[in-house]
Amino acid sequence: LSWLGQDATQIDPEELDRQLHGDSRMLRVDEKVVMAFKVGRDTTCFTTKRALFIDVQGWTGSKVEYKSIPYKALRAFSVESAGSWDRDSELKLYPKTYWMPVVVQDLRKGKADIIAIQNFLSQKLLGDSNIAGADQGVAVAVGAAGSVGVDGFLSWLGGDACAVDAAEVDRQLHSAPCILMADEKAESAFKVGRDMLVLTTKRVLRIDVQGWTGNKVEYKSVPLKHCSAFNVQSPGMLDFDAESGIFTDVPGWSCCGTDLRKGRVDIFAFEAAVAAKILQKSI
Repeated sequence: LSWLGQDATQIDPEELDRQLHGDSRMLRVDEKVVMAFKVGRDTTCFTTKRALFIDVQGWTGSKVEYKSIPYKALRAFSVESAGSWDRDSELKLYPKTYWMPVVVQDLRKGKADIIAIQNFLSQKLLGDSNIAGADQGVAVAVGAAGSVGVDGFLSWLGGDACAVDAAEVDRQLHSAPCILMADEKAESAFKVGRDMLVLTTKRVLRIDVQGWTGNKVEYKSVPLKHCSAFNVQSPGMLDFDAESGIFTDVPGWSCCGTDLRKGRVDIFAFEAAVAAKILQKSI
């Protein structure tokens, strides 16, 4: 508890691993901490087997909650960058637990690389856990805050065009910022305003640009295997937008939907793209 109570935000995974294998004996013998970061007295870490949240409570800090979520229980996740007026980035995990549909963790701006966290979770939920590097973690660059390449991506995303070239989206999301895995490809992309819905070979990715400046961006991912149904709705006489929805088996995120600009996006092209993913999965 004395070690947890320090103000330092950056945590050495190896030091935390020693602590959790020592006095507290929280980790299994074959389990290792691969990523760790800290806000105040609380600590969040990712091990080779789970996400572990350590919540130090009370005035004395003698009351501590250790909350564990195995990766096999996770259905979706999102990371959100800090805005101009918001000090914290945000991590959301969506486990298959109806009594705890979403777990939210704030991350101090400039002290946690949200893109590195996103990439690590992608490896765990979308990739093969046996591939090289899946359990090695990703270095957390202090001060980066997931900002590398994001400005250029937002400038490109902020255009008015609604028809989006999937090849260009794939290039952007493999470089600025690097959201997609090396063996993952963006196959379809649909854009309304600053927001985008991307269908890849592994997931449905929702990019939500928020705030007046657009500096706050949420990257929300749900693996295709957890997408169960879908719908499209044409616009009415007084409605400028068509509507679409992808329904999931994620308790905290039952529908991933987006508006489709009337006259700019073919709803049947959207339906065909989603059908190719979900119907092929269900065969």
